[in-house]
Amino acid sequence: MIGITPQYALRTAVFYDPNNNPLNIPCEGPKVVPVTVDFSLDTEFQIDLSQLFQSGQLSAMQYCIADLTAFAGVNTGLSLQQSGSNQLVQVTNSAGGVSGARGTLGLPLSVSSPAKFQLRSTSGSTANIFFYNYMLPAFYLMSIGGV
Repeated sequence: MIGITPQYALRTAVFYDPNNNPLNIPCEGPKVVPVTVDFSLDTEFQIDLSQLFQSGQLSAMQYCIADLTAFAGVNTGLSLQQSGSNQLVQVTNSAGGVSGARGTLGLPLSVSSPAKFQLRSTSGSTANIFFYNYMLPAFYLMSIGGV
């Protein structure tokens, strides 16, 4: 198993007004943590976001987008398990997900610290995973047609 510990969370281009906050964006503002996982190196990865929580960059993790477009033609999928709650999501590369785009999957999460995830796949391909500290609205997911 390979461990990945991101050092930063990027501010996203979502308008944030703390007085009118329908997306329930945490007080630190809208942020995303992009992670690229290369399953040709190993079949299991641990993503540890705990340091981002401890440093105050993040206080919640509410959504994840998994871009599995590189899995095309591979008869396998991805499993994502959150260590604290044991929430487990298993998807195939053809599962349309919330956005409806083949190979792109939106996953609602409910995570506080410690934010550790186990990712498993035998695809031998690369997956781009985006962890958000707020929920993406359905109309946005349908408009992007993928990540």
